[in-house]
Amino acid sequence: MYRLITDDSTAYKGSKSAKIIQSIASANASNVKAFYNNVPIEKNKTYTIAFWAKVDAKEDKKRDLDLTIQTINPVPELIFLKTITLDSVDWKEYAYTIPTKDIEGNVWIGLLVGLSNVDFWFDNFRFFEGEPSDEIKSVETFVTPINKMTVSWGHIKSLHLNARKARKTLEFSKDNDYHKCHSWFCASYYNFCWDHRSLRVEIGIREYMHRSPMMVLGVTHHIWSVDEHGYISDYSRPLGKIA
Repeated sequence: MYRLITDDSTAYKGSKSAKIIQSIASANASNVKAFYNNVPIEKNKTYTIAFWAKVDAKEDKKRDLDLTIQTINPVPELIFLKTITLDSVDWKEYAYTIPTKDIEGNVWIGLLVGLSNVDFWFDNFRFFEGEPSDEIKSVETFVTPINKMTVSWGHIKSLHLNARKARKTLEFSKDNDYHKCHSWFCASYYNFCWDHRSLRVEIGIREYMHRSPMMVLGVTHHIWSVDEHGYISDYSRPLGKIA
């Protein structure tokens, strides 16, 4: 008897993992399997199977299983078969590279687990073209409340300055080029011409030096007027040191 369950008490990635619970070992490994079906492959290419797994420490510290790839059509054929020993009670990654040679079509990729009754978890199962080092991994971005507030405020300010971004009005842009130009104009106006209260520096009693973001960065030494901004602005070249 065996069960494949979703376990939300442990996971390598995310909040859930898959757990195989098996009370009695089978005489054949293929009698109990977990697999992905209808996975397309191309001939003369290299693929990698990778996943994370761990053994239930309450039962044992290791267990064996078979990792296999078999074609579905036109004729069933064994492409890959390897016996793996899961040897960790903590999450551990297992990765294997398989050349397809002249084989192409749809395959199924499976874990044959019938020969052992030791329970285990697996998570983040991947199948991709290339070597393990070729995997494109997602970049995790950690957003703090301050960063989120800054981005949100910048978006709100952009909507306030640029009427072309207003929704459900007749002011929205009908042409993408004009939209880009106006967006850059508003962004440069905000950074060169806007007197930011949060950037001012106190130089005396109730006396301040007012600054724009570009003054803080050292790009310019004064707050631009609208006429000056319109005269100097050139969005076709990189911005350099401007007096």
